[in-house]
Amino acid sequence: MRVKWGIPVISLLLVVSTLTACFGKSEEVDQDAKAVENGKPTLKIYRPANVVDPEKDPILQEAGKRVGVNIEIVTAPWDQSNNKVNLMMQSQEEIDIIQAEFQASPWKKWAQDGLMHNLDDLMKDGDYPFVTSITESESFKGLKVDGERFFVPGSHHGQDTALFIRQDWLDNLDLEMPETMDDFYNVLKAFKDEDPDGNGKDDTIGLQVTMPAPDNFAELDAVMHGFGGSFGGFFEDYVVRGGEVVPLETTNDTKDGFKFINRLYREGLMNRDFPNLKNVDEGNAKYLYANKAGAIWTSRASEFETNIQKVAPDAKLAFVPPIVAEGHEFIPLQGAAWWMMLGIPKTSKHPEKALEFIEFVNSKEGRELFVAGIEGVHYTELNEEGIYDRNKENWEKDYDVKANGYEYPLWWGFLTTVHGYIPVDEYDTYEEALENVNMFVSNEDSKKEFNWKTAVEFGSYYNEPNPFHAVYLEEIQNKRNAIQNNVKSVFFLKMITADSEKKVDQLWDQYKNAWSGAGGDQVIEAYQSFYDKNLK
Repeated sequence: MRVKWGIPVISLLLVVSTLTACFGKSEEVDQDAKAVENGKPTLKIYRPANVVDPEKDPILQEAGKRVGVNIEIVTAPWDQSNNKVNLMMQSQEEIDIIQAEFQASPWKKWAQDGLMHNLDDLMKDGDYPFVTSITESESFKGLKVDGERFFVPGSHHGQDTALFIRQDWLDNLDLEMPETMDDFYNVLKAFKDEDPDGNGKDDTIGLQVTMPAPDNFAELDAVMHGFGGSFGGFFEDYVVRGGEVVPLETTNDTKDGFKFINRLYREGLMNRDFPNLKNVDEGNAKYLYANKAGAIWTSRASEFETNIQKVAPDAKLAFVPPIVAEGHEFIPLQGAAWWMMLGIPKTSKHPEKALEFIEFVNSKEGRELFVAGIEGVHYTELNEEGIYDRNKENWEKDYDVKANGYEYPLWWGFLTTVHGYIPVDEYDTYEEALENVNMFVSNEDSKKEFNWKTAVEFGSYYNEPNPFHAVYLEEIQNKRNAIQNNVKSVFFLKMITADSEKKVDQLWDQYKNAWSGAGGDQVIEAYQSFYDKNLK
């Protein structure tokens, strides 16, 4: 039977339209009501891979109370983070604070197009010592747009990652600490072949590696830089030799580094499943914490050693100074450590509060809260040396210590990555303040060989300033992104996992052609021009 469509349907459509309009208006009202809740404005803050619930998290609740705001966190997985931020800006989604990647977002255009709040204007009537210090620093002058400040670099306590090795395995096999890359190869081979854990099984590897993103090979940095090469990445490792800008990523040093890493892969001296591991914690569960890995690149040596000892009580990690390959020069990682850029979009309903919150999180009071927790709940005292006692019982009530240990999950990557406080109010420049960062450690960790204080000390061996630090050249940014996403992320993995050294040679030639085809030569010409005009 055919149904006749006529006036009743039109009436129905009118009813649906009316209801839709009503509900739409109601939703707007709800959103406006949510923007100011309990008499306090709600800040919507973007943070990748968020793991806490602001409505239940006691430390975030306390931070909101002190600043006079409610906190809502907008998030996305790591591998979707850049797309999420760019989409929010394109659609002009309401957001109070964004965290954007320096090389993966058109942040300069956002500022020039009027999509970001000018920090110079927001700071006219307030006192913001941290934001003022870091945005006026020599290190980050490249982040200004037409001489004005729109972004705050995500502060970091300094390079804190280094290579560590199982000292107990070295002792068990009567091996010395490796000093050359040949030594390192021999140690890794012994770790795989000579039963360093003494269980009579062929179940160990030398170097543990994970790859959290298709273009992230940072856990192999100690090896690559030991050949004087580089993967590039967050900052390109461009060096100046004889007045000429040289991209390390295309040098024969980098090629030799790939050949060595490929040898480790082919011979099983590193875990061959590294491309399939989601993150270092998954890798640890399978290898390091199971007493099956002999070396790792990390900033978390104390935590890692403690967890290995649950399976192997005599396990002992040792710091490995930079290793140099014969015929090569060790090239330190380039640039001061920082992570992401903070900005306040024009869609923010509470820009002044957003800036106040950024300042608070980076203040001495804020860092004490985000690292040690709430005084009287998570700790009792934090002394002038940055040592605090830890109330484990209350940590276990409030947080999943199996997943995060006795560390607050948002101490890092939430508007800063400082396990302590950068004393900007005590020094004339941000650089001086960073050199005198006051790191915080628990009383228990302060007695250990590895903690956050020693992490910064060890990490400094692997890092040095970079003349191109925070230099953003908009005219070649699309080419840089194409090289990173379409060239490196393809060829680097292929070279590491190739079935022969001959194949690595073939892939290297293809890589260099693809690098040039994607605009690599034009990128270096642009950096050369910048160097000649500004740095030479």
